[in-house]
Amino acid sequence: MKKILISIILAVFSVTALAQDKTEKIEGAFGLKLGDTFDIKTLGAKAIPSSGGSLMYNFTPTNPMRSFTRYGVVLTPKTHRIAGITAMGDYDDKAGAQKEQAVVLALLTKKYGAQDKAQIEDQLDSNKRIVQGKRMIMMFIDAGVNKARLTISYADETLFNLAEKERIELESRKLDSSGL
Repeated sequence: MKKILISIILAVFSVTALAQDKTEKIEGAFGLKLGDTFDIKTLGAKAIPSSGGSLMYNFTPTNPMRSFTRYGVVLTPKTHRIAGITAMGDYDDKAGAQKEQAVVLALLTKKYGAQDKAQIEDQLDSNKRIVQGKRMIMMFIDAGVNKARLTISYADETLFNLAEKERIELESRKLDSSGL
């Protein structure tokens, strides 16, 4: 009986603690969830060239945001699980991108909690990030000569590691190891 009572008290305490924490867990964005399987054919996604062997596809979000006009999803090569979600928006200049970044960061902070302590290079480059365990939201500005691009990426480290493992497995199948 004592063990049951302690279990009930701990459960109530856990629920109360969760209720007090108003921040959400990083699960995804724009209608997609990290870790879900992405159906390329059903969603009409088109491949986007990317580096590192990752599969990236553009998509039309079910829940777009005014700050971004192009959306991409990074998939694990074999199982097509969502390892990352990216969105980009172009602005006339860096100042315009920074103003919009401040609005997005305020929304992210309210939803997920405070950003990580900025390092010096982050302050110089307008990089922002929120990290929760193996999941992260990164936001940065790439200021070009004529335009500035605001990019936000949601990523899951475990799924990116899986993507690399799957990539190596698929690539190694294509090679003849008899010469090694």
